[in-house]
Amino acid sequence: MKTMKKCCDRSVFAPLAIEMRGLSSDEVLDRLWREGLIDTAALERRAIRREVMRRVRSGETKCRAMDAVAARFGCSYEKVRAEIYRKHP
Repeated sequence: MKTMKKCCDRSVFAPLAIEMRGLSSDEVLDRLWREGLIDTAALERRAIRREVMRRVRSGETKCRAMDAVAARFGCSYEKVRAEIYRKHP
């Protein structure tokens, strides 16, 4: 899924908002998922960052936290490390 530019007219969301009116949060997420409108790679990156930071705040060293998160998410330590040290807009 391509990231929308900030200058995008928000009116593109109006039809989607109308379609989703009355649905629960879970139903909206399920529908967006089925229609391919959720960026799963971005969700994974966010989850990795949040879990590493949560562990660091709990007292783990960053290296141990990254290692544990890699095991939990079933990905490489390098993938986690790259996400943690990536520059975010």
